[in-house]
Order: sequence, then C-alpha cells, then structure tokens
Amino acid sequence: TWDKIRPLLVNVLRSYKETVSKYTQFDGEASRKEFCAFTLISLIVYALLIFVPENCYLAVIYLFATIIPTIALFVRRLHNTGLSGWFVFAIPVLPLLLLVPENNKLDTMSDERK
Repeated sequence: TWDKIRPLLVNVLRSYKETVSKYTQFDGEASRKEFCAFTLISLIVYALLIFVPENCYLAVIYLFATIIPTIALFVRRLHNTGLSGWFVFAIPVLPLLLLVPENNKLDTMSDERK
C-alpha cells in the first residue's frame, strides 16, 4: 500500500513547497490542488503543534511564518475563480468562495453536456 500512497504524498508535498516558494506572488492563479495541498499540510502541522502543550509557541511561530504565503495563495485562488484579490478581506466567507470551480472548467463542463 505504501507504493500507492507515496506518489500522492510526494505530489502534496511538492504543491506545498511550490506555494511557499511563491509567497510574494500575489498575481496569477492557484489551482485547487495547490490550495488543498497547502491547507491540508498546514492543518496537520497546526494539529501536531497545538495538541502537544510544549509546542504551543511553535504553532504561533508557524502561523506567523505562513501568514504571507497563505494570503498570497488565497489571492491567487480568488483570481482563479474570477474574483478580485481584495476579497481576501472577506475571511469569514472566503472558504466557500474558494471551492467554486475554475472559470475555464465551467465552460468545458457545459460544452460536454450539450
């Protein structure tokens, strides 16, 4: 089973690394894969750091270390969904907006149904 899981894990980690390396890039787009991989890895890291009492301060450090890459990723994902990056300030409803499929995928899906 490890042979089946390993390629998936490598792809998720590669997407996470790509997101962190583009921490100052607020233009362009981000795929759902990139967004989900970064969110998944971040949630796992937070869970590991928060549930161990000695590591509570490391969670805060990780938060500050990833705040700019997270905002940049959200802005790029908003661009991909056809919205302005300024919507990043609508944090409470942002996760729902980011789940919207990409614009070009909507067009191809409607063409396939015809």
